[in-house]
Amino acid sequence: MEQAKNTKKKIVVPQKPGMNLVVRKKVFDVKKMVIILVIVVAALLAFAKFGILDQLDKKRAAQRELDEQQQMLQAIQLKELQYGDLEARYGRYSYGWMDENEASMLQREKIFGVIEQILVPKCVIESLTLNGNQMSLSIRGITLDEARELVKVLEADENVAAATVYSAVATDEKLTARINMTVIFTKEAAQ
Repeated sequence: MEQAKNTKKKIVVPQKPGMNLVVRKKVFDVKKMVIILVIVVAALLAFAKFGILDQLDKKRAAQRELDEQQQMLQAIQLKELQYGDLEARYGRYSYGWMDENEASMLQREKIFGVIEQILVPKCVIESLTLNGNQMSLSIRGITLDEARELVKVLEADENVAAATVYSAVATDEKLTARINMTVIFTKEAAQ
């Protein structure tokens, strides 16, 4: 058994009798640091240019354009204010030759709208006289029943105050008639 004890190997555990407290200084690689610094500075400059300065330039350009538009608007408004004086000064030269009825004819778009939309599609207008807000006309090509319906349509229009037929004569066997009528327009349409 003794030999068996001797045959067992003895396990050796390493031991360190002291401790190494020496710290090696890290040496910075200057080339790597310069490259990193250049990349960081370039990124900051790109952000400042594209993220801040370009946005400020766009804002300034938009503000400049707005200022120009406002100046143009003010100039137009000033000219518009001066137009009333100009119209009064030159109005007597261009409108002075017209009498009151002729001058009111300049504002007759509603009356002509009634003529074009209601009368022209339904009949033939032979003559038409417009004096103030009263229109006298002679029409043909419709029957007496159609004339009655035409009067109803005219009176239903917002621009017409009244419409009356004052004479009607049958002209042929189809019972078409020559009709003389008066249409009185509202004051708003006549002015």
